[in-house]
Amino acid sequence: MEVVLEEPRAQYADLVNLVLDGDGVEVRGLRTRERTGVTLVLPDVRRPVLPVGTGHGINTRFAAVETLSVVAGVFDEPLTDAAAPGWRRVLVDPSRPEVTAYGPRLHSGMDDVAGLLRKDPTSRQAVAAVWRPTDLLRTGDKPCTLFLQFLQRRGALDLYVSMRSQDVWLGVPYDLFMFTQLLLTMAAWLGVTAGRLVHHVTSLHLYERDLEATERLHNPPKELKENLPLGVIVPEEASAHADRPSLVAKDLLLSRPYRRAAEANPWYAARVRETVERMRDPSDA
Repeated sequence: MEVVLEEPRAQYADLVNLVLDGDGVEVRGLRTRERTGVTLVLPDVRRPVLPVGTGHGINTRFAAVETLSVVAGVFDEPLTDAAAPGWRRVLVDPSRPEVTAYGPRLHSGMDDVAGLLRKDPTSRQAVAAVWRPTDLLRTGDKPCTLFLQFLQRRGALDLYVSMRSQDVWLGVPYDLFMFTQLLLTMAAWLGVTAGRLVHHVTSLHLYERDLEATERLHNPPKELKENLPLGVIVPEEASAHADRPSLVAKDLLLSRPYRRAAEANPWYAARVRETVERMRDPSDA
């Protein structure tokens, strides 16, 4: 099944309803609604993706920290906890959140992919793997994403994502934002146009425990109160940091943004500052 999201933010409620009308299946003792073999196509990754203003209660701090962590290739456990207190509740083993963190798994992958595409722009080998063979043998949490593949065609850079499993309520909003931001960042780094995101999910599901929460969804206002970012690194920064784009993300993530990064990425800088303030004053969480 292919679903085209021309306006991802505005169409988020429709996507949730699509899964709600799916099949009922019990997984690990939990009832879910599920659609299998779903491909989400985002033709324009510059359109707003985070479902702010829809009644979802999206956490923009978590979206920012998670995205910066992937670009920087790191996992900052205290910062993640401060950005989204209680996020561990979705884990099978809350004591080991670092096991499935994407940042460390993609630490060298992004640099390798960019280096390959600089040498061979039309390569079909620009793949960054998240899943590892040992994941199948290990108990506990496993990464939901299998791999990312960048492909430059028709004058634009596309990103193909393959996921074995994705929660339409807890995962889709943040994952689509993260992957579109990653595509925009890579395109800026390479100095090319960002194309489309083709996002394939084997099991797109919703846990029935979240059914009541979905009733809050409504159509969002047409205009956003703030402009969402178009990538972590912008073209001007890419020219100055062509060898290590992760430096920009790391500076922002560590809340020590140098002037140029802060000016180019005010949305990310603001979200990280908010998160750091919560670390200093947990009662504000």
